Amino acid sequence: MTDITKERSARFSSRARSLLHQIYDPAEVDPLVQRLVTSLDGLSNRGSSNEGPFDQATAMLISYADSIRCAGQSPIRTLDEWLQRRVGDCFTHLHLLPFYPSSSDAGFSVKDYREVDPPLGDWSDVERLAGRYKLCFDLVLNHASAQGNWFERFERGMEPERDFFLCPEPGFDTRHVTRPRQSPLLTDFDIDGSTRRLWTTFGPDQVDLDYRNPELLAEMMDIVVEYLRRGAHMLRLDAVAFLWKESGTTCLHRPQTHAVVKLIRALVDAASPGSLILTETNVPHEENVSYFGDGDEAHLVYQFSLAPLLLHAIETGSTTYLCKWASSCADPPEGCTFLNFTASHDGIALRPLEGLIPKRWVRRLLDRMRSRGYHVSDRMVAEGRTEAYELNCSYFDACRGFSTDAVEHERRFLLTQAVALTLKGVPAVYIHSLIATGNVPAEVEKTGQARAINRSNWDQLELDASLDDRSSRHRRVFEAYARLLRQRSQRPELHPDVPQRVSEAQGRVLIVHRPAASSQLLGVFNFTGTTAWLEPDDLPRPLEGDWEIEAHNGVQRAADERLMLTPYAFCWLVSRSSSGAVPRTSRESHRLSSFTASISEAPIPG
Repeated sequence: MTDITKERSARFSSRARSLLHQIYDPAEVDPLVQRLVTSLDGLSNRGSSNEGPFDQATAMLISYADSIRCAGQSPIRTLDEWLQRRVGDCFTHLHLLPFYPSSSDAGFSVKDYREVDPPLGDWSDVERLAGRYKLCFDLVLNHASAQGNWFERFERGMEPERDFFLCPEPGFDTRHVTRPRQSPLLTDFDIDGSTRRLWTTFGPDQVDLDYRNPELLAEMMDIVVEYLRRGAHMLRLDAVAFLWKESGTTCLHRPQTHAVVKLIRALVDAASPGSLILTETNVPHEENVSYFGDGDEAHLVYQFSLAPLLLHAIETGSTTYLCKWASSCADPPEGCTFLNFTASHDGIALRPLEGLIPKRWVRRLLDRMRSRGYHVSDRMVAEGRTEAYELNCSYFDACRGFSTDAVEHERRFLLTQAVALTLKGVPAVYIHSLIATGNVPAEVEKTGQARAINRSNWDQLELDASLDDRSSRHRRVFEAYARLLRQRSQRPELHPDVPQRVSEAQGRVLIVHRPAASSQLLGVFNFTGTTAWLEPDDLPRPLEGDWEIEAHNGVQRAADERLMLTPYAFCWLVSRSSSGAVPRTSRESHRLSSFTASISEAPIPG
């Protein structure tokens, strides 16, 4: 080991020992620490990263390995080549959704954590992709497949897997357990002629792992190190909130769970400085952000409340609840930020609306979605009682509204995406949002899974033909989205560390103010189907200097100095002031007449 690595190893050893004493008996701690430290040996030559973890150019694409298919070629290679040809430098990171052998749940019921599913490709395909993008791997650490290699050894009573899966003791009080599904919490399995009742949070094919066993934790930490060796730059901790079960509690966010997240963070910091932890916790906002810890847990947490709040705003034409939430969000700890997303492989989460929007408004929103044929999945909240858990539809179709006007549909959708690109944080874009894929009901019928409506696969030739067709919505949305991403990467005001101030005008126009050291950016978004006129006094005060309209789809300056936003229009107003601070001037010095337009050759639809 180099001296730097010895120092890192010693620091990790001390940190790990402290955390493990919060979880296990003292006699179990030292052997486990030694095993974890030994796992670092193969990464001893990795150096420290002197750069910040993210900047305004940081953006992540989310895709399954086989979201795009080409006959005769491994899907991972197809995705790699398609991204090179079509996407280029729009993204710095790629979240490659589970590519391991799996038995269900689109990859999240893992049969073998250490292999690439052969129909998708092999490790050389993944490592080649890692040479072009910073890859995010899923660490599916709450549960494993009931058809996987660990479960097979568990059934045969083999060490150490015989104690890998959670079989709660008689009398374990599950009355307060928080559920994400309607399926039974416990599932009976025939193990060697006897019945064993195992914990199955997400369904009978996904059996929860028992982290009371330190051998399981050691094995999972070894997998973390292997993923880093294989090219992972970010680890997404799937369903981590459910990790530790304790009788009589909700079995969510237990102190031991946070200790495990801190341990993974410490291991990643030691093994691969500059690599990142992302936690996936589909829960109300305050619970969600608890996974930042004191800056010692996740580097990023999903901004789960954003997607449903944007959908509510575009449906109602009111920015009030969106503005109230965004303006009240506390800044993450130093070195941490939000992952701003509107769509992923899952549905549009509804629990993150708790406490943000009155329940009657949520019910009205869901009634509208059901009337359009979209699906709403429920979860069990008490014996015999359920409540809505997520909306299942593509985000592009969710933004459709009642109009049959295709251009209006695209404008509504792009407005929501532009907000996500403007708010403080790092944007993450699902591949089906990037190319405006709509719902695919046939996938729901084929699989029986509501989430499949947003998990379809494209034939590469058909997708390329759509993107080459100037009359295609796929081309229009893709070009507009790619242009916004590239413009964003050039805007220092959109660095995740730059503060934000969120306000609204007339209850229907959202305004996001990002004041950087030597320039400022205003994002202005009209959430209604009617033209909005903004007076100079409607914009944040005080401002001065020359301003340009840098990214827009229907924003104009009127002769009387008002700003006109056509239906669902948005823009970035960018100052050209060289002042290092937000100017302090009188109202009279702020003149919209100083705006100049900077319009790209390929305008956003409308």
